[in-house]
Amino acid sequence: MLVDAHHHLWNRARGDYPWMPGAPEILQRDYLVCDLAPLLSRFGIRRTVLVQAAPTQAETDFLLDIAEKTDFVAGVVGWLDMEDAQFASTLSRYAERPKFLGLRPMLQDIADDAWIVRPRVLKALEELAKQNLTFDFLVLARHLPHVAEALRLVPGLRAVIDHLAKPPIASGDLGYWNDGLARLAEFDTLFCKLSGLITEADATAWSVERGRP
Repeated sequence: MLVDAHHHLWNRARGDYPWMPGAPEILQRDYLVCDLAPLLSRFGIRRTVLVQAAPTQAETDFLLDIAEKTDFVAGVVGWLDMEDAQFASTLSRYAERPKFLGLRPMLQDIADDAWIVRPRVLKALEELAKQNLTFDFLVLARHLPHVAEALRLVPGLRAVIDHLAKPPIASGDLGYWNDGLARLAEFDTLFCKLSGLITEADATAWSVERGRP
């Protein structure tokens, strides 16, 4: 069975997508189940995982509502406030929903590159590990040392590096990124998604060879 592990759906009228103003025109429209279903069928994809595109709990509810009505949606990676004092009880409530898989804060947009190793955030990661839920690291190369530290401090956390940490393909300066990923290879509960790489390259000159490194 082919599973696409990273899809977004959104409804602009919900109004909680801070990245949308100024985004490429192709993204500034609704993308819903009716848009996704024929593409999955065309390419033989049987199941898909929906990933949050807004840093709100309402986004998690929106995606879970879709998932519970849509057979081809295998699960949802949502968003919850990991610094909230009631995080543990909120997470437990969401964990009862069968298609809730885990969380993804938008780390690349947080001003503090070391946010993931704040004490309260580490406690939240421990709760995820305790409930066998997953965590998606939406990061850039500069975050990778902090990712390694978080994984060291929360052993057993099942985690994913989204978009391979967005290697700077356009500049070709891959040294720091490569070293960061090599350091993460020791963690056997960590995986990588090969999505989103073309956005880090010159799209007009994209080729398999540009992506091979």
